[in-house]
Amino acid sequence: MSRYGAVATRIRGMRSHLLSTEEYSRIASCENVHDIAVYLKSHPSYSSALSELDPDNMRRARFERLLLNALLEDIKKISHFLDRDQKKMLSVYDTFFELRFINNVVRQIFNSFTDPVDLSVYRAMYSGSKNFNFNAVVSAASIEELIRALEGSKYSEPIEHLYKTLDDPGLFDYETALNRFYFSDFWEQVNRFNSGYDRQVLLEVHGVEIDMLNMIWIYRAKTYYNISPQEISRFLIPAYHDLKPREVSAMAAAQSTGELMNIIGRTKYRRYINTANPSSMEDTRDFLIDSINDKNRKKYPYSFAVIESYIFNKRTEIEHLIRITESVRYGYDPGTILKGLKIGN
Repeated sequence: MSRYGAVATRIRGMRSHLLSTEEYSRIASCENVHDIAVYLKSHPSYSSALSELDPDNMRRARFERLLLNALLEDIKKISHFLDRDQKKMLSVYDTFFELRFINNVVRQIFNSFTDPVDLSVYRAMYSGSKNFNFNAVVSAASIEELIRALEGSKYSEPIEHLYKTLDDPGLFDYETALNRFYFSDFWEQVNRFNSGYDRQVLLEVHGVEIDMLNMIWIYRAKTYYNISPQEISRFLIPAYHDLKPREVSAMAAAQSTGELMNIIGRTKYRRYINTANPSSMEDTRDFLIDSINDKNRKKYPYSFAVIESYIFNKRTEIEHLIRITESVRYGYDPGTILKGLKIGN
């Protein structure tokens, strides 16, 4: 309580501003994206992050990136209540934000034939980064220039390795490599923490996330793509929680979706995954992560669990807002939108 009392109190206050079912319903009922922006600009969770957004003249990409700023602002608020060791634990989330920015630069490089994407919204977040020079990274016009701009940082390795070892890698290859690196790096950082219980909280929730993502990717590879087991393994996250390495290898080598689901049905996840409906695994992943976070937050109210749980809930909220905004743009009715996101169920 002495270590987490202040931050736990602060987060309880922040939780009171998370969107309720009624607020989601109101947002989904907006007639257009302009009205959504106006509503969120007046909401205490997003008013600061969206302060410079003009609802009458906004682009989707900028709107989404500014929403993400709200999470970064919350993490900075939380940081003020932490000691040095706790701040070190919180810093593992820096990789999430910085790789998201780098991934947008990679997309810009590959999509240079379209209208340039405004990445200036990231300046306030990363202009003072210790890991890279923001101006050099955002100005990169090719993968070679991006590698040079990231030289000396941990982010250059996955991009440079792919660039040198794969013939003509595409956008999907780079995005997959960055995503794989994110989880691998996160796993390694968490395992180095001194606090045994806090380390275990993070390993549990993100270990389940890694296990589920690997199973989801293998399922997609078997169902939608003609990819060899060796190629599948190249895209998997090299970390394990409740899955054993031999189980993941067997999944990658499965000759059919049916065989894959039989293997999954013999793992510790058999209680949660409906092997007769493998496409539901993404919902299962979200349910498990939410359940673990909620359990840990309530069982250990004065631990890093309250921070991890809040960050997950805020990330989920932002993802919901992005999907609602896109659905409103295409004219879906509110009931369909909320049902698709399982809000209110």
